[in-house]
Order: sequence, then structure tokens, then C-alpha cells
Amino acid sequence: MQIGIHWHLRFLERHPDLALKYSRQIEYLRCTAEQSYFILKGFFERLKITIEKYEIKKENHYNFDEIRFLMGWGHSAKVITSNLREKGALRAQDGNREMVTILETGCADGSFEDPMIIFKSEGISEGWVENEKFAIPDGVMVGYSPNGWTDNEKAMAFIKHFFGPGSKTTQKANGQFQMLLFDGHSSHIH
Repeated sequence: MQIGIHWHLRFLERHPDLALKYSRQIEYLRCTAEQSYFILKGFFERLKITIEKYEIKKENHYNFDEIRFLMGWGHSAKVITSNLREKGALRAQDGNREMVTILETGCADGSFEDPMIIFKSEGISEGWVENEKFAIPDGVMVGYSPNGWTDNEKAMAFIKHFFGPGSKTTQKANGQFQMLLFDGHSSHIH
């Protein structure tokens, strides 16, 4: 017996409790982490108190995070999963692939700062930054590391560049308090 190219459709007909949905990429640790309602509720209560105490305006609320792109690995794929899932299934990546990391910052007013791109490399090639087919825009920071990931030094350089004295965000705040939120990822500030 040979399996045809439409075997999955017949399989789904025989198993109405399953469905074909798109998977989403998620880091393994996020996939296995358990978020407690009470921890999140307490965080947002403290956040509200801080914003009110320091009168931090929406245009001065920022979020900083990183996202990694796996080289040679598609972002989503169709998989067979329970049809009770409202959203697509999750696929954990194993962390053993070459990555490019993007550090990004968004503001609660909808604006954003230029990102930082971190390549896996021993140094920066001028061809990455300046060539006719692919040019990194002015304002985008470029870095490198042996694995393409960020580290404390790069995260701090990014924060200083975009939130330090004389930066665009500091000028925008005009002497008012600013708030920068980021997750507890080990590459962020310790």
C-alpha cells in the first residue's frame, strides 16, 4: 500500500476531533512557561501605581524586546491538531539553528525607534551595510556575536543609544519621566 499526497485529508475525515491549522514559532522556554494570573495582576497593579505616581504620559511609555529569526526555518507550517484549538498550534524550535536577532522598541503612542540587528559573525562586512541590493537604513544599529544573539553589552548599547542623554526619546520627553519596560531575558540589564 502506498500513501498518496492527500492522505492527510482522509485522515482528518476519519478523525473529526482534529483539524489542519497553521503553527506559530515560539521559543522553547516560552512554550513551557506557566504564567500565573496573580503574578500578572500584581504587575499591572504596580505598573498603574508607578505611572500615576510619576505622571508618565503615554508618549513616554516604551517597550523593549528582542526577536530572533531562524535562518532557513519557515515561520509557520500547517499541522494537524485538535479542532478545539481556537488559534494555531505552537512549534518549539530547538535553539540549534543560526539566528539573526532584532532588538526593537515601541512606544504606547504608536511610534517606534529604529531597531538593532545582530548577525552571527566574527565582524561586520561592509557589504551587509552598503550595497545596491540590500542597504540597512540610516539609524539602524548593526552588531554581531558568535551565535547571532544579543548579550548584556549589546542590549545596554541599544538602550543608551535610544534612551541616553541627547537621544530622540529624551528630547521627546522634554524633562518628563519616561518608562522602559522589558522582560526578564538574561541578555537584558542585570
